[in-house]
Amino acid sequence: MKKGMCFTPLDGLSLEDSLKVYGDAGFDGVELAFDKGYLTIDSDVDHIRRIRRAVESAGLEVASVMAGPVLNWRMPITHPDEAVRRRSVEGFKKALEVTAKLGADVLLMVPGAVTEETGYEEALERSREAVEEIAAKAEEVEVYLAVENVANRFLLSPLEMRSFIDSFANRWVGMYLDVGNILYCRAGYPWDWIRIMGRRIKRVHVKDCTRDGRITYLLEGDVDWRRVVEALRDVGYDSYLTAELPLYRRHPKRMLERTVKDLEAIISCR
Repeated sequence: MKKGMCFTPLDGLSLEDSLKVYGDAGFDGVELAFDKGYLTIDSDVDHIRRIRRAVESAGLEVASVMAGPVLNWRMPITHPDEAVRRRSVEGFKKALEVTAKLGADVLLMVPGAVTEETGYEEALERSREAVEEIAAKAEEVEVYLAVENVANRFLLSPLEMRSFIDSFANRWVGMYLDVGNILYCRAGYPWDWIRIMGRRIKRVHVKDCTRDGRITYLLEGDVDWRRVVEALRDVGYDSYLTAELPLYRRHPKRMLERTVKDLEAIISCR
């Protein structure tokens, strides 16, 4: 398995120099994100090429791309307003095109949310309709649309997630499994999700979590990493474990170096 990290530019450093710090720390790849200050779905080709060159020059891969806060949360595909949903669908299509240009093959998607304004059945209907259309673009550009388990009150079990993904009969729709979120949302056990989802899993986010629902840095919580890694091996997963964690406010380079070592310890679990 490979070591990944959600990318955040370091204060005072350029994009290129920040990526070099990640490469020097020992990561294999980084997950980029839209609307975090350095990339948008409307970024021009020259800017996209510059980012891709910077990643590669740092000795890294673009492990995956996160759709970001605007598409995933501010205008979700389950929004009550049809016009907002339409903008979201078109935004996801553009995000897939940019992801392909970056050389990545996975785009992380939050499949909407259940809210006071959007009931569960409404969310399911709207999400299915949107993903069906977006998946056609995913197939065209050969980028996986990877649905993540998050705190959205929606797709709450691995059986429901599996049924949702399988309903599209499109191999370019898969799952972005978040280990820490399973404990955080009290949605069962990560190794159980892994074995149920199997080869539908396209990427894995890792963060730790305590039994009382507090997200922590790796190896500080209650995730049984041995069982997680054993399950991943059993289903044939051999891609990125991408840490989704904030940098230290001070000495961020130390946090990156530590995270690489923690990922190495997790991957070597037997």
